[in-house]
Amino acid sequence: AYDWHHAGSEPGPVAPITEIRRTIEFTIAQVPSRKIIIGVPLYGYDWIIPYQPGTVASAISNQNAIERAMRYQAPIQYSAEYQSPFFRYSDQ
Repeated sequence: AYDWHHAGSEPGPVAPITEIRRTIEFTIAQVPSRKIIIGVPLYGYDWIIPYQPGTVASAISNQNAIERAMRYQAPIQYSAEYQSPFFRYSDQ
């Protein structure tokens, strides 16, 4: 239930709740619940903005993301739509 956006894709949530819910609903209609396992990502990606097709983002752990946000004094925001945290920073 993750990597909806990945290192080689445009920026976005790794595991947006909208897609997770849709996938779970589809899966439980097809597969016995005792056979379902859901993966939860404990990482994100650091994309360079503006995004250029063909570029690859760096993977970053949740802990490193928090530390980076603190280092650059970037407020961690929360997308209610995707139920996913994110932040923006400039290293220049």
